Amino acid sequence: MVTNEREQDQKNNSRCGVYSFHATIEYKDGYFYLEDLRSTNGTRLNDGKLRHNEPVRLKSGDKIDFSIHEFRFLIPDQTPLGETVMVAKMS
Repeated sequence: MVTNEREQDQKNNSRCGVYSFHATIEYKDGYFYLEDLRSTNGTRLNDGKLRHNEPVRLKSGDKIDFSIHEFRFLIPDQTPLGETVMVAKMS
């Protein structure tokens, strides 16, 4: 079993968790936004901690962490930004 230090710390802390009003993902004006709703344990986006009540625009491929739970935000039919795309060489 492989765990990271944060997971181990969270397992040792009985107060860690994700609650029903932890964060929201909202679609507005053609984009998705992630907002931390003043959660106790915070919300992380690509390893950076979000400020409370300040929506941040998401892109396909973003990593979202709620406490010890990690998710990948993917938009169908969009290549995650930062992913290498192989293009065939034209002769």
